[in-house]
Amino acid sequence: MENVITYQTAKHSHTKLYPRSLIVVIILFSLIYTDLFSKGGYVDEAVGLLSYAVLAFYWAKIKTEDLITLGLLGGVTLLGLIANVVFDINTSIFSILIDVLAQTKLIVTFYAVHLFLNQKEKKAVLDILLPIAQAYILAAAFFALISQVADIGMATDQRYGFPVYHFIFSFNHHYTTVSFLMFGVILFSNRLSAIHKRFFCIVGLLAILAAVKSPAIMFSAIFLFLTFYFRRYNKISIGIILPMAAAIYFLGSYQIDEYFRSSDAPRRLFLQYSIVDANAHFPLGSGFGTFGSAEAAKHYSPLYYEYGFNNRWGLSPSYGMFLYDTYWPAILGQFGWVGFVGYISVYARMFLRINKTKTTAPEKAFLYAVFFQYMIHAIGAAILSTSTGLIGIIGLALFSEPDPELEKKKKRHKIKITF
Repeated sequence: MENVITYQTAKHSHTKLYPRSLIVVIILFSLIYTDLFSKGGYVDEAVGLLSYAVLAFYWAKIKTEDLITLGLLGGVTLLGLIANVVFDINTSIFSILIDVLAQTKLIVTFYAVHLFLNQKEKKAVLDILLPIAQAYILAAAFFALISQVADIGMATDQRYGFPVYHFIFSFNHHYTTVSFLMFGVILFSNRLSAIHKRFFCIVGLLAILAAVKSPAIMFSAIFLFLTFYFRRYNKISIGIILPMAAAIYFLGSYQIDEYFRSSDAPRRLFLQYSIVDANAHFPLGSGFGTFGSAEAAKHYSPLYYEYGFNNRWGLSPSYGMFLYDTYWPAILGQFGWVGFVGYISVYARMFLRINKTKTTAPEKAFLYAVFFQYMIHAIGAAILSTSTGLIGIIGLALFSEPDPELEKKKKRHKIKITF
């Protein structure tokens, strides 16, 4: 017998509250609370540990294709641990284990959510979040509009002539990630009429675009383009990928100029020295907690003295605000060329898992847009090893593979990637 609680949400409509659904909702709001008040701590690491426990408990139920992906992740992790032993750069076992969790938690959580929740429980999560998502989108859009003409403390700096909007969050990327989640809840809900869903999506896109930074712009551009594209075509070819990549590069040119083109830019230095690091410790990399990660920053890695970071603005022991502001360079430096290819393979397999979702054109476009903006965002930010990224990855797990019974009345698009 199913253990559920039923309550009235709308006329002739009920929502079933499953205990597991409530657990996931509580986890999501714990992560959002952490981002909202910048409390730090180890909430995301705790979620990662819980996800490992879920994988261990449901090990026999994991699909073969997912076992291969997790096996690849395990192989890269082993390379990193061997590097820690061989090169002895980070000697703290606790620091190494924390970094293992930081670098793997998003991937492990994605697969754990799929195992922990069945399709009805996923739907229940969306039903619980729907009224919150509607209120959030309306409030975000309302204050975004006000922020264009008055300083109400919800925007900073200027970009393209517009204030950089962050709503009630301390940082812009916290706002965009939570906005992607709420936008997705509305888009994937089966409780809204087409006209109401269209209204909230338009308002939501405007609220997201008010952030005027690359993640928000890339998401919106990819989502709109692919929504129209998938309504006409059912596969993506290399002829579409290349122009789309060029357009994404153009849209992100402001951030590329700011982050990478200056020879003294911290992110460029990390990218440059990740290659140096991978070559110097070939083929293993320098190991966990040694380069580009939060643990490397916290304990100020000996490599940073070797590479002269201690004399660089924003990278020194006394003022290191940019020491933990990268992801892919950290992967290359810590795990070497072999590990770097391994991580790319893991995320590629995750994308193929998401791509199997049979759903409508806008929903498929949303999954693509969120996934790709994170992959690109991770070049210049540590988004894929933070609590913020964890919110987004839980969202992707909730939205992918919808219940086939709930999708019967939707227009289906079977999308394949061809080269």
